[in-house]
Amino acid sequence: MQYNASIRYDEKTVGRLDNAIASTFFFARRIYFLVLCVILIAGGAALGMGNIYGVLSIVLGCVLLPSVGSAKSRNARQIIRYLNGRTLTMHYTFREDGFTSQVGGEPSENSYDTVIRLVEEKDYLYLFQKPTQACMVDVSTLEPPVLEDFKAFISARVGVAWTPLNTFRNFGVRQHRYNRENTRRPGQEKL
Repeated sequence: MQYNASIRYDEKTVGRLDNAIASTFFFARRIYFLVLCVILIAGGAALGMGNIYGVLSIVLGCVLLPSVGSAKSRNARQIIRYLNGRTLTMHYTFREDGFTSQVGGEPSENSYDTVIRLVEEKDYLYLFQKPTQACMVDVSTLEPPVLEDFKAFISARVGVAWTPLNTFRNFGVRQHRYNRENTRRPGQEKL
């Protein structure tokens, strides 16, 4: 069995990949940042509007709050600047014994043993090879176009189950435990 897929990198998809990386392995930072903003606002409210420190604390908390989870990383900004409005298409071929990724030139061979986590969201799948690196697959490009069969095919070869992309809506202790159980450490045997 063989599957083919691709992803077209542009400003939008680079941002989505960056968000997936941050949400998958650095979600706790977002929670800490959110808690900090709430503490600043609550502390400022406790100090009162008549106190300059109270006003500054509330303003700072309110200014920082919208940026929780929205700021692009430095790497994403560099890639977007490099693309300069162009698109870059990555092609994937998933086989029984491994997968290739290709942007022009020669294809790069990849082993399923290098994948440590599988993450899914509505339009994209992510095969993480490191906490800061993932192969992003646009599900609309999948051939043959049977998503559930593809996910089962990849999961069987990697040895972990697909996990949803972390969001503030779906994250909790149970989800955190499930995510940890379905993340291989580099060099770890398949689960």
